This record gives sequence, structure tokens and C-alpha cells, in this order.
Amino acid sequence: MIVTRVTNAVAARPHARAAQLRVVDGPDRGLEIDLPPIGVVIGSERSCDVVLTDTFVSRRHCSIAPTAAGFAITDLGSRNGTVIDGVAVGKVVAPPGVALRIGKTLVQLIPADEAVDIPPSTSDRFGGLYGASIVMRQVFAILERASKSAAPVLFLGESGTGKELMARGVHDASPRKDGPFVVFDCGASSETLIESDLFGHVKGAFTGASSDRQGAFAAAHGGTLVLDEIGDLPVTLQPKLLRMLEAGEVVALGGRKPERYDVRIVAATHRDVFGEVARGGFRGDLYYRLAVVEIHVPPLRQRTGDLAVLIAMMLERAGAPHLVGQVGGAALAR
Repeated sequence: MIVTRVTNAVAARPHARAAQLRVVDGPDRGLEIDLPPIGVVIGSERSCDVVLTDTFVSRRHCSIAPTAAGFAITDLGSRNGTVIDGVAVGKVVAPPGVALRIGKTLVQLIPADEAVDIPPSTSDRFGGLYGASIVMRQVFAILERASKSAAPVLFLGESGTGKELMARGVHDASPRKDGPFVVFDCGASSETLIESDLFGHVKGAFTGASSDRQGAFAAAHGGTLVLDEIGDLPVTLQPKLLRMLEAGEVVALGGRKPERYDVRIVAATHRDVFGEVARGGFRGDLYYRLAVVEIHVPPLRQRTGDLAVLIAMMLERAGAPHLVGQVGGAALAR
């Protein structure tokens, strides 16, 4: 499977990367193997394509092959099983980024990844953002195209770089512009309250739940839901979010009946989520669902050429346009 994603981080990764098997936990942690189209056999026997030193791995444990839909995984009669999300599998096609337990070893499957280059925008503005620098116009070009689609967008960047403004711009330029725009902070509360606020809860779901309550997905129905600081979302809640992205359904805390919502997801974080995937701290399958369009938001120090105009705009908004002529000099040059 080749995942074609749109990103402005063309220098961060190669344009094309083969599907990979990555060991994220166990005796062989750190091992990375490119997966050939015909797949590999994993086991402790020397004749296997991928040999693991884990004593809980069978001699010929399982086979894995990349397919158009993900990864074909077949258990080869192992004594300890091949396990995905706590369930032993015999033969299954798993999604990109899935993690599976082989003995005591945790393996992650990374799809072939192809980055798409998009020429810089001819505009120096997008929504409430300004940027004439090449790095910002590259971002604007991607946002202009992403706005017209329903694809999830993942913004990565330091605090204060304008991720929420970009998310708002995507919403305002999209067919959903007349729908709700809801921002949810994934790191603002305890796990139980996050689940309740995000997915809703039914009466009696927890102490103090005196009535049914709709969550952020219900509030954003027909519009855009921004999941701010998605890197802080507890691992236990990530499968529930993944189900929403895959099936458009969520189950309220304490409830049984799934509810369907039409929501465009935009996520943002200051964390290195791809690095967290490699370390096993963030679900790889969720990452690939969120990062169909991945934007690395440049900090101001990487676009100092925009400073003069940005300062002038701020002065005008602050009611001090008479000071605009004083912008410049040695201090700004530094």
C-alpha cells in the first residue's frame, strides 16, 4: 500500500519511502526492515526473512505483506499468537500504522509513503494569516487545496505559530463554512472528562452525570471539529477517535448505541507525533488517518522577511497606524 499524503515538509523525509516493519518494543527494539511487495516471514528461525531474538516468538511465527488495502497478516500456527489490540488474529488485513504483538515484541507496520509537491501560492494571505515568504506561501498553497476537500488535516508546530488561525481559515474556505466551528482541547482535563466532553455521556455514566449530555462531535455536526493538542489525547481514547474517523460513529460515555456525525476533523499539536508513533506513544493507524494533509507550521524565526508587514498590521489593528513608518532599522534587520 502506498499512502499519498500532502505535506510541506518535503525536506524532512524522502519523497518516496518503502513500506516498513518497525520493532517498537521488545529485545529487538529499534530494528527497521523495508517490506518487499511479496512480504516477509517473521520468526526466531534463521531461515525467516525477519529473525527476532524474543524467546516467546515461534520459529515461524507469522507472515506480513503490504497490500492495496493495508497489510495482510497471517499467523503461521504460533504458540503465543499474533495479537492486534488484544485480539489474536489468524488471517487479517490491517490498516496502515497498525501495531501487533508477536510474542513479547511489539511491531508497527508503516506504509509506503509518497510526498506530493505543490507549487507555492501566488497569494500572501489565507484567512486571517499573512505571509509573503516562500515557506508561508507553500503552506497557503496546501491549505487552499485542502479547504475544498473533506480530508483530515494535521497541523504540527510550536505554540503561538498560528495553528488555530489556519484551522479557522480552512473551515471558512470550505463548503462547511456555514456550519459550526468547534475547538476542543485534548489536554485540558482528566481522561474521564475528556471522553465525556468529546463523545458525550448518558445519565449515570459517572458520579455527577445527572443528565444526558452531547459532546464536541455532536456540537460540530455538519461543520469542523478542531482537536487541539491531539498529541495529549490519552492512548485509551485513541481507538474511539479512530472509530469515528473510520465509520463516522461514536458511542457516548456510558452508552451503548452508536451515533453518526458528519464532521470534518482538523487536528493540531506542538508534539512530534510521528516520533511518538515510532516510540509507541501514539497509535500509528490513528496518525495516518489524521495526517492525510500534514502541515508543518513554520515559526516566525524561519520567516523573518514577513516581520515588517506583520508589525505594521499589528500597529494598525492597535490603532497606532502613525507608528508604521518607524518600522525598520537595525533592530529589525537583526
